[in-house]
Amino acid sequence: ALIGVGMAGVLMGALKAFSQWFSAQRYPTLSGLLVGIGSAGALFAATPLAWLNATLGWRMVFIIGAAMIVLVAVALVIGTRNTPPGTAWPGKTADLRALRVVFGDRRFWRMAMLVFFTNGTLLAFQGLWAGPYLDDLFGISSLQRGNVLLLLSLGVTAGFLVSGWLSARVGLANIVIAGTTVFIASQVVLALHPPLTIVAVTGAIFGFAGALTIMLLAQPRYVFPVTITGQATTAVNLFAIGGTFLVQWWMGLIIGAFPESGGHYPPASYTAALLFSAAATVVVLFFYLPMRRVE
Repeated sequence: ALIGVGMAGVLMGALKAFSQWFSAQRYPTLSGLLVGIGSAGALFAATPLAWLNATLGWRMVFIIGAAMIVLVAVALVIGTRNTPPGTAWPGKTADLRALRVVFGDRRFWRMAMLVFFTNGTLLAFQGLWAGPYLDDLFGISSLQRGNVLLLLSLGVTAGFLVSGWLSARVGLANIVIAGTTVFIASQVVLALHPPLTIVAVTGAIFGFAGALTIMLLAQPRYVFPVTITGQATTAVNLFAIGGTFLVQWWMGLIIGAFPESGGHYPPASYTAALLFSAAATVVVLFFYLPMRRVE
């Protein structure tokens, strides 16, 4: 829980800093790079972390990691400032007023509901249900599952990295809509439990398209005044994280409603879970469409 709190502070703090120090034109690119580099770090941490754990032990790994984080934090405190010269930092009263403005704006709910389902489904499937899906439907080895999941993760990382670059060229809302559309289509393909090769390719597409919708965290910069971008982005991110938890839970309810056979859930259980998520995402995508006019 403490790690999650810390990560949220780093992500939201960085996005707020970008909004303060950089122009709106550069904001999507920087936001996408931030999340993409973070995602790439998770990929590179897999094998090196296993090696360090075997060599040094898990306690020393945590100590070294914590020391590196402390060094970065100290460098930020010493070498950076909250706002550009001549710009004041708002107080707590202003923060509360900002939240009332954010939650009272219909445009916020268009972004929040879409990121709830896109980010929620992406992380719920990638982090929890993709492994059981592959095991129950194909009965493949852990190594084969790992290879398929690696493709999915590579797709996610690639999507994060290019999302800002694409948004700066064709429009943020256009990228979100296109990514969501492909994301929905890939869920339908996975729900039909095709051959493993197609699942692997579709999984990478699923990850890439779903990751493009991370630009929903950048869109508040274009909706609200720069002074409350931090509060607005944090509020949208609340739905992104909440979606991950709730989508995991209700996917489990749907899958668990089907009887097991030999310790495995039937393909129909995953079909029902994925189609339910896809249908819900279609509904909120239509609710989001008016945001095309916001850039």
